[in-house]
Amino acid sequence: MLTCYSFVASMLGPMLIFLRDDLHLNYTLGGLHLTTLAVGMIISGLTVDKVAGWLGRKRVMWSGALGIPAGIFAIITGRTVWVTMPGFFIVGL
Repeated sequence: MLTCYSFVASMLGPMLIFLRDDLHLNYTLGGLHLTTLAVGMIISGLTVDKVAGWLGRKRVMWSGALGIPAGIFAIITGRTVWVTMPGFFIVGL
């Protein structure tokens, strides 16, 4: 799971070059995509212990394992910033 997440997190930076070209984004919006990814990671880091206590570690791991492909799907299929930015946020969670 950690290997998959590390691969996806490191893949998003280089992928942003092509996303900026396809969606005609400026540098500010491109950087904001990575900021939403970082915000998702921070929120996840701050809350995962409480969520794991409530739901259990197994459910939290499976929701993370299903959330990463959902976020990548939103990034790949999104045609607007309003779809791709939440995709980056979901991957960060």
